[in-house]
Amino acid sequence: MKKVLFISAILLSALLVNISNGQDPTKEIFVQGNEAYQSGNYLKSIEYYNQIIDNGYNTSEVYYNLGNANYKLKNIPEAILNYERAIKVDPSDEDSEFNLRIANLQTLDRIEPLPMLFYQEWWESLSGWLSSDTWSLFMILFVFISFLGLTGFLFVYSPSIRKISFFILIFSFVFAILSFIFAQNNYAEETSKDCAIIFSESVYVKSSPDEEGTDLFILHEGTKVEVLDEVGIWNKIKLVNGNVGWIKQNTFKTI
Repeated sequence: MKKVLFISAILLSALLVNISNGQDPTKEIFVQGNEAYQSGNYLKSIEYYNQIIDNGYNTSEVYYNLGNANYKLKNIPEAILNYERAIKVDPSDEDSEFNLRIANLQTLDRIEPLPMLFYQEWWESLSGWLSSDTWSLFMILFVFISFLGLTGFLFVYSPSIRKISFFILIFSFVFAILSFIFAQNNYAEETSKDCAIIFSESVYVKSSPDEEGTDLFILHEGTKVEVLDEVGIWNKIKLVNGNVGWIKQNTFKTI
């Protein structure tokens, strides 16, 4: 009996060592995708990266590499879509931002966004500086600092320390609230499906959700739109310049 228990213990220990030392299969697929990309086999690398995404690992690195592989194959809409998805996962992804600008130069449509007021630009820039997860961590940090400030203000009898604790409490509480707002805003953007990329070579935007609608303007592949509404197979879209209209669902892919 003791011999059986001893052998079982050895086998269990060996199994635990193998599990702890085993490689993440997703990491192996990612490495294989990178090797295929570096060897110029972009189609194969796309297969590997899509396999990772299909397994539920939606990271900015995978989307970024997928965008690069599609760009090499001149699949501009797919490249733009994946760069946008990378930025959606990680708003601080500067590499995807840069490559997205390069890919957008390959599109036909040149649509100028509506001008924003200076405080709107400042707010958008600050909010998009970090991802929702990072802002959430900052919020927790500032809440903890606020608690320390409150403790010092209530239980320390030194006037100078109480004064410092009070200012720490106020400032950290304000920053905690701002971090919470930024985290909420970014999370809503990261999880929303309100934006899409046109995949049809060209598509006429209609005035109403039917074939009889008036042709308002034409869009080409790679253009980014905001999806506002849905009626059957039609979706109402909006451009950054404020123009709106209707296009079919099979003409775009959501970010």
